[in-house]
Amino acid sequence: MPLSKIQSEVLRLLAAHRDPESYVGGSTPLNRSAARYSADIDVFHDREERVATAAQQDAQLLQQHGYALRWLRRDPVIYTALVERAGETTKLEWVVDSDFRFLSDGAGPGFRIHPAPDRSGHKQGLSRIWTTRSFTPEGIIQEIRRTARYTAADFRQIASDRPIDPAGTMQCFFKALNAAEAFVARMPTEKVGLLFLKGGRVVQPDPERLDD
Repeated sequence: MPLSKIQSEVLRLLAAHRDPESYVGGSTPLNRSAARYSADIDVFHDREERVATAAQQDAQLLQQHGYALRWLRRDPVIYTALVERAGETTKLEWVVDSDFRFLSDGAGPGFRIHPAPDRSGHKQGLSRIWTTRSFTPEGIIQEIRRTARYTAADFRQIASDRPIDPAGTMQCFFKALNAAEAFVARMPTEKVGLLFLKGGRVVQPDPERLDD
């Protein structure tokens, strides 16, 4: 997704502090082609003590480079700060995450979660549903259906670099969920959590040709 000026600057500055145990995740690196601007930057960790350490180190570096920082939350599993400079603001969140993940170091410094694109064109959602270890794929889809209740007013509140069509977006959304549900029903349970490659690229596999 598009980044604001301050988000781009913050990510470049903090890239040197990232590693496989402290990486940028969430919607910022995953939805790179989306129109919506992200309200925050998420930095994931697999240990509580690493969250506090990373948050303090990053905060110190930001302040050394002229950013104003105000803590909104400091709990063992999540630290949240509002970062400001030159009239622009963004939120930073350091959180605990699962210790099972696919990482990519990208084309530049730092670590981020692997975008894992799929060939279905559903914004990488299906690959993420299939490779998540915290819940079953069926459970994730059911939870998405249960909580996906958005109005036109909700869409108007979204910062985007082009207008969002609420009706068209929801039609595409439920079409993608239906496709995901059909895919999951055909996939063997023992393959949950695996990424599939073809020619070195991550693809949505054909359940009838998994040996390929």
